[in-house]
Formats: sequence, structure tokens, C-alpha cells
Amino acid sequence: MKPCALKFIAAALVAMPVAGLAAPGMSPALAQPPVWEPEGPQVKNQQEWLAHLQGQLNRMKRLPPELIGVLKPGPYKVVLGFEVDPVGQVSGVAIRESSGQPALDEAAQRTVLSIAPLPAFTADMKQQAQQFRLPMVFVVPELEKPDAQAGTGAPSPRQ
Repeated sequence: MKPCALKFIAAALVAMPVAGLAAPGMSPALAQPPVWEPEGPQVKNQQEWLAHLQGQLNRMKRLPPELIGVLKPGPYKVVLGFEVDPVGQVSGVAIRESSGQPALDEAAQRTVLSIAPLPAFTADMKQQAQQFRLPMVFVVPELEKPDAQAGTGAPSPRQ
């Protein structure tokens, strides 16, 4: 079923009159609740939808601060698998390849769950749940080494 058909069905269900809810003399149209429409970007095609998915993942990805200074600096890659249904619900988030760091793997899973719901599939996408397998890279920064003379009040040697 296409997303526009789902909107029509949802709108029809919300707009169905219920006996006894309209006050006497009130227009039936005024007695009906407003139709809820999800907010979010309007993506026009599969390419824009995939770009939105990747952009959301990049925006929401957070390196757990407790790992800075604990892990060796550098990139850590986690490969995630998950499913998205045609209306944008995310499910089945799982680690397909671990980074070797459980806290980073968990952060990657939380990132995927935090972007739901996604926009509904576009007309050029298959209108059935789709499986995704995506890498997520966390970069642990190198800590700045404190200057040995910083904060001692001693003048620095001139060269």
C-alpha cells in the first residue's frame, strides 16, 4: 500500500463521524478532530530518502564522553543492521560487526533508534519493509598533551 493511500485511510478513520459527539446545532465538520500529519522533511525520491537517513545518523551520533582518554585515539567502526517499514518505523536494530568496544556498539544502536520515525517511503521505493546494513564510524580524538611548563609561571625559553 502506498503512503498516500495510508494517509487517506488514516484521515478517513479520524474524520469518521461518531454519533452523539456533535453538540446540537454544531456543524459536523467542526465536531471532528483535526487530522494529524507527521512533521518532517518532504523527501521526493529514494536518493533523497537515503541522504536523509545518512544525515540523521551523522547528526545524532555521539561518542560516549566517558570513552575519551580511555580508548586509543582513532576510528572505530560498527556495522549495524536494521529494518525500516514503509511508514518509517525502525526495528530489529542489531550489531552486524562490532567495533570491539561494547559502549560504542551500544551508542551506535541508540543512534539508530533515536532517528525514528523516518519519513515514509517515496513512490519510487518498494512499499515493503527494507533491510539496511550501514557502517557507523566513531572517531576517538587524541587528547592534547599538556605543555610541561604551562601553568608553572616560569617564563618559556626564548629561541
